[in-house]
Amino acid sequence: MATVPPNPSGSPTSGTPDPYQPAQYEFGKEENAVFQKLATQLGRIGTAIVLGTVIALAYGTVQVLQSKLVLNANLILFGLLTLLLFVHGVWFRRTAHSFQKIVDFRGKDQTNLMEGMKSLSDSLGILATVALVVLTLAFFGMVYGIYQLATGGGS
Repeated sequence: MATVPPNPSGSPTSGTPDPYQPAQYEFGKEENAVFQKLATQLGRIGTAIVLGTVIALAYGTVQVLQSKLVLNANLILFGLLTLLLFVHGVWFRRTAHSFQKIVDFRGKDQTNLMEGMKSLSDSLGILATVALVVLTLAFFGMVYGIYQLATGGGS
């Protein structure tokens, strides 16, 4: 909870506040521990999403190349959603880096916090969009399936 202490070198990269900018709040050890944990968890989630989507895309590609699956709208949709989740995973890793900067660098905690919050907001926005697309497509798929059953087109 301490503010940035003056640095005798006067170097702007050393954490000394810019005299033309208002002083920024510097988080203490307890707060930095929370940001460290958040950055670690976001990084792990992002890495898991990236690895999972790479494996899913690789598996789907192998199946198509071995002609076990016909390239159809469902497979293309799966590929597009997987790519969207891949972007989401990369964005989570970027968000983790933003929060890690709060712990690693002194003198710009507020700037780094706002950068992390914006990145997190953007990442969650991507996730919400993907979820909305999946729910919409699932709904229309269900309606189409019921239509097929009702008209005898499914047999």
